Amino acid sequence: NSAWGTVCDDNWGINDARVVCRQLGFSDATTYRTGAYFGEGTGNIWLDDVGCRGTELDIFSCTHRGVGVHNCDHDEDAGVECEVTCDDIVCQNGGTCNDGMCTCPFGYGDYFCQTVTVTVRLVNGVGSFTGRVEVYANSAWGTVCDDNWGINDARVVCRQLGFSDATTYRTGAYFGEGTGNIWLDDV
Repeated sequence: NSAWGTVCDDNWGINDARVVCRQLGFSDATTYRTGAYFGEGTGNIWLDDVGCRGTELDIFSCTHRGVGVHNCDHDEDAGVECEVTCDDIVCQNGGTCNDGMCTCPFGYGDYFCQTVTVTVRLVNGVGSFTGRVEVYANSAWGTVCDDNWGINDARVVCRQLGFSDATTYRTGAYFGEGTGNIWLDDV
């Protein structure tokens, strides 16, 4: 029907979850979820009363009421948690896999190290347009070392924050020393 939709959790169990996880390319399911555990979906509810043996190749091969036939609301959306091993995933941008999770290099933070997750802010300045440069990466704020820091670096930061340009740059902890990680050096 060319539209995404949800699956109702009536009779939903681990065998249904196993089929879904294998259909998605994972080795198995670790658990199944009911009651819109991951939040209520929107749009169509495509399947209800799914009954998989656990050996089917896809969820549509399992027994069900019929595509689009249901007696559910989205507060009954089904979910799965798939088992993830390093054989199942490919870490991008130099990330390495350990226990089924990618350890990403600085600046990459989604599950597969694909998304750039660096956020910039200015701290301890006068107003929102001056301050110590801090970046948010790997779930923590940190500072930028001033080695080789110059006007072109300041221009990039200012543009990233939505300003048209930088008028000057400061070094030597001009706006006070930061705490935590020093995320960048020799910018």
